Amino acid sequence: MKSLKADRKIYFVQSDERFFYDDTETKAMVASTYRQDFEFVTIASWVREFLDREFGQKAALVANGIDLDVFVESRGLRSVGRPRVLIEGPLSVPWKGVADAYAAVRDLDVDIWLVASDGIVPVEWRLDRVFKAVPQNEMPEIYSSCDILLKMSHVESFCLPALEAMACGCAVVVGKVNGATEFVRHEHNSLVVERGDIASAKNAVMRLLENPVLRKRLVEEGRRTAQSLSVKASFSAMEEVIGAPV
Repeated sequence: MKSLKADRKIYFVQSDERFFYDDTETKAMVASTYRQDFEFVTIASWVREFLDREFGQKAALVANGIDLDVFVESRGLRSVGRPRVLIEGPLSVPWKGVADAYAAVRDLDVDIWLVASDGIVPVEWRLDRVFKAVPQNEMPEIYSSCDILLKMSHVESFCLPALEAMACGCAVVVGKVNGATEFVRHEHNSLVVERGDIASAKNAVMRLLENPVLRKRLVEEGRRTAQSLSVKASFSAMEEVIGAPV
């Protein structure tokens, strides 16, 4: 980057990428990129805060969002039997918490749907329906067909699946990660449990199953939350940043 000739160099930071590595050498290399003399832009306030706190970098915030023309609720496949719990993510990436989510609901009297983005599906898991490598435009129907999304990631920059599920009328139980704090509000539009707390996640799902009034309220507030975070607004904000130095 230093050798590139440009009037402006903008570093678009979407997470603290030190989280993704175990060895200290790679972590240090990542940290060195945050010390560079660039303009910084990020999608989440928690990223902006760590860049300022640890590296003295002032970053512009371009909040993430979803395509509200794509993520629209559909009633076509809504459950008429047992409640459906959706688990989403790649099992091959441990910090996505897919195994934690399954452990939380495997013994519950629910249908379990899994969207396995990496195609890995343990044969011993009790699953009622499995989807692999689902195109984005097919996800709204899956979200809309389920009653609860259980997302137990250990690391998320923004936790878009939770926002997508909200837009599609699916109640959300989510682990407490940095990215979720951008829009997730415990007892307001979702239920939040501690990261990796399988027992609490199970209890939260059971609570929603046993309390349809609470579930309905969270779904309604979730819809409102999703409507406030559109990708069109993100595009406009990014255009403003690119048009004016940070």
